[in-house]
Amino acid sequence: MNQAQNKGLTFWEFYFQQFGFIRKNVWAIQFIILLFCGLKLYYYTISAQVIGLISSIAPLIFLSGITELSRTYTHGTIEIEMSTQYTLSQVMMSRVSILGLMDILSITILCIIVGVNTTLHPYATFLYICVPFMVTCFGCLWLLNKFKNKECNYYCFALGIFIMIIVSMSTTFLPRLYVVSSLWIWTVMLAIAIVGSCVQIYRLLNSCNKKYDYINLTHI
Repeated sequence: MNQAQNKGLTFWEFYFQQFGFIRKNVWAIQFIILLFCGLKLYYYTISAQVIGLISSIAPLIFLSGITELSRTYTHGTIEIEMSTQYTLSQVMMSRVSILGLMDILSITILCIIVGVNTTLHPYATFLYICVPFMVTCFGCLWLLNKFKNKECNYYCFALGIFIMIIVSMSTTFLPRLYVVSSLWIWTVMLAIAIVGSCVQIYRLLNSCNKKYDYINLTHI
């Protein structure tokens, strides 16, 4: 106990240790998504349906890590994490940034895979993949701020599946969304989703300092 109390951890030691607490299936799911999209583009003729399929899969990249963001509330460890050397907001900030960086890496690789195997303009490829991802990110973070309980994960997965279905169906029922003249619509949606996600992340980190917001007396 004396050694543990005297040694402590620097923030960066604490930060890099958080990689070890993120379950390996998060990285495995993202790898499988990239592998599936790569094989789909390699073996099948490029078409609007294939691009729509890849675009609809993008939300899975964020959904693969949502349980890591919500586990403080789903496992009821809020009081324990508040009593540690680093605050809950620092713990949450570490998780958000680590998962965010890995998501950005996966999105970048996916954009490169699509860009190499199609004749789409790079900006169009970026929008088709990032918009569904960021809309899912915005919606799930809003749900996480709204419902800090075990059911939050179910709501997030339901929202993600709904977005995936809408994006997948859009190639059939709204093909005009996938023409150059409609890129401004995707740009507006991306801007709204980015701003909304930033606001929700701020609210999440800010609310982590309010201890009694998370104590659900009905579960005592």
